[in-house]
Amino acid sequence: RGSPLVFDVGKWNAGPAAGERAPDAPLRQGDNAITLFERMRGTAHRLLVFITDEKNIAHDLFARASELPFPCETVVIGTNTREDTTISYDPARHAHALYGVTEAGAIYLVRPDGYIGMRAPLADAAVALKRYSDNLGIALR
Repeated sequence: RGSPLVFDVGKWNAGPAAGERAPDAPLRQGDNAITLFERMRGTAHRLLVFITDEKNIAHDLFARASELPFPCETVVIGTNTREDTTISYDPARHAHALYGVTEAGAIYLVRPDGYIGMRAPLADAAVALKRYSDNLGIALR
């Protein structure tokens, strides 16, 4: 904390703050029960995109994650259960509650060490990702 690479955007009433370890949560992937940590395996950053309605997903977040100046994979976590295997589902909203996500949605950038580098409301995602990249001193690709 206290670093330009660790910051929160907006006002938060709950959920882990930037600089804290990302918590695990149960999810569904199609018909399979999985955990958030299973979805975050690997050595890349993870952009967690929490949505409450598939219609409010910002499709450009996938493109923005690919523009970041470091390896980053996007994990979309929705609340509606359906057979889309590209989206992890949180039908009981356990992960959404644990991360303090409101109906407006949110993003969390989780570093490879499992700590949160940044969190922001979904509406501020593009600005927050640019700020994170700028704070690294490396322009978006």
